[in-house]
Amino acid sequence: MPELPEVETVTQSVKKHIMGKCFSSLDVNWKKVLDNFTFYDFQTSVKGRVVKNVYRRAKYIIIDFEPGILAIHLRMTGKLYLSQRSNLEKKHVSLCMKIDDNFLIFEDVRKFGRFYLYKDMNRKVSPLKKAKDAILVVTTNMTMDEQVDFIIRRIGF
Repeated sequence: MPELPEVETVTQSVKKHIMGKCFSSLDVNWKKVLDNFTFYDFQTSVKGRVVKNVYRRAKYIIIDFEPGILAIHLRMTGKLYLSQRSNLEKKHVSLCMKIDDNFLIFEDVRKFGRFYLYKDMNRKVSPLKKAKDAILVVTTNMTMDEQVDFIIRRIGF
């Protein structure tokens, strides 16, 4: 299973190529990759919407359309990348989405990875919803010591 640094690397790699662009088509070779939505849902909720943001929440890669998000979990062997070709003929390609002049490819040897479609991040039951006792730490401009101090102050040690 990819660890957080790998998921973050994939997120940042995909982000720089799809921000501000629109998905125009979806091809699925493995139907179970779409966990809670169908091709019709893609057509009505994702197609033509501009990607506003791409970020990571835990081990999920979030593609935010406002309104609506695609949450992608790579599971054990999933790979998410962009290509100038659809690569649908490759044996382990589960899904291919056209975005402007490129294709977002999901390749998964073990077939455990999933795509989820949600209206927002505020679902009552969701692995993406922040726990009530969770601490959000934006570490972009913090040293490790500053992060530790922040957390200690936050939880009241």
